[in-house]
Amino acid sequence: MSPFIAIAGSVLPEILKIVLSKKHHGSVDVVSTAIEDAVKEATSTGDPDGASKVIAQNPKVAADLRIRLAEIAAEVEQADREAERKAEADQRQFELGQLEASHAQAMEMLKTDLAAAESKRQHELNEFKERLSDVRDARRGFEDLAISGSKFAWAPPVISTIIVAGFFSILGVLLLFETPLLEAESAQGERLFQIVNIVIGALTAAFATVVSFWLGSSQGSKQKDIDTMSVESRRVVSEERREQRLLEQVAKAPTIQIPTPLSQPQPTVRTRKLANETGFSRCIEPILEAEGGFVDHPEDPGGATNMGITFNTLKAWRHPDSISVDDVRNLTKDEAKQIYRANYWNALSCDDLPDGVDLVAFDFCVNAGPGRSAKTLQRVVGVKDDGVVGPITLAAVAAVDPEHIIRRFSELRTEFYQGLPTFATFGKGWLRRVRNVEAEALALLGGK
Repeated sequence: MSPFIAIAGSVLPEILKIVLSKKHHGSVDVVSTAIEDAVKEATSTGDPDGASKVIAQNPKVAADLRIRLAEIAAEVEQADREAERKAEADQRQFELGQLEASHAQAMEMLKTDLAAAESKRQHELNEFKERLSDVRDARRGFEDLAISGSKFAWAPPVISTIIVAGFFSILGVLLLFETPLLEAESAQGERLFQIVNIVIGALTAAFATVVSFWLGSSQGSKQKDIDTMSVESRRVVSEERREQRLLEQVAKAPTIQIPTPLSQPQPTVRTRKLANETGFSRCIEPILEAEGGFVDHPEDPGGATNMGITFNTLKAWRHPDSISVDDVRNLTKDEAKQIYRANYWNALSCDDLPDGVDLVAFDFCVNAGPGRSAKTLQRVVGVKDDGVVGPITLAAVAAVDPEHIIRRFSELRTEFYQGLPTFATFGKGWLRRVRNVEAEALALLGGK
């Protein structure tokens, strides 16, 4: 690994994750070259040892390099997101093709099924028409014989009379008269009983045929056949119309379209920062650099201050009866970080804020107090400015573009400073700090 990469890692540890990540192995040379060039440009030297000394001795150079490295990291992440979006677009296009093919296949199968059903119904209708036609032809032929006076026209009435008479005669004999031969338990009686059963069965069938013939030849039966034919015809026509409408709907079905993500603006990917990640450590370093060391300016309402920790803040933190200015002067960096995390970072729920937004809110919180920073953030996202960053405020922040939050927050912060009576004395430094924090927050957001 190049020594310049190690130097960059000491300034911005996240850059090492990008260089060492397997995801970026395909472009590691390009990324490494960009990082080396950034270090050389910021330190104005090509010597690794000299670059390390410049960074250690010049906080401004370190801050500028950190911003440039953050921009490189953001550019790499942006390229990754673009690659992922392209892969998703290709996958969706492939799925779209499959859906269209499936849609076309389903429509063809539906048309085939409808055609088969139509063919079957048409066949059944033709058979019904043929049967009805045969019945009409038989009846019409019998009527023609009767009208012409043919002797054959007497055949059905005569046969019908014989069958009816025989049926009722035998039935009457069996019911009214005793038949000893049928009751005799002999072979002759058994045979006679079987013959009588056969005759009765034949006469019963013949009688039923006669009844069906003459009732079927009536005018009411004819009308019933006509009505049945009409109902069946209307049912077939209705089915044909329904199938035609269904085919038209299938043919006019809109083409399935899946929106391509490349044509739509993509939201910024936001991930929750875990406790072991560098959200706080990343934001605290530029704040400590901006606050500087011990100062006791007579016009500063905060009084004696060291690394941004005022006299009253340290007194409230330690809870002794009294502290001195020397206690502020001798404040360690570790204790200052503990105060910042407990009193400012956690007070604004910065772990739950998007990258970049956490920096501007935290920095203003340090400079003007948690209540002021929280209310400013709430005014930006359009919720009640009660000074408490809770679930409602966090939900509103998640719904607003983080770039807008950063820029609008910086504008309101500038307006606040301009309204202070000490702006003439400290305003220049305050505005420079606002610009620097805004630039670094945008860089963290995505190199915008």
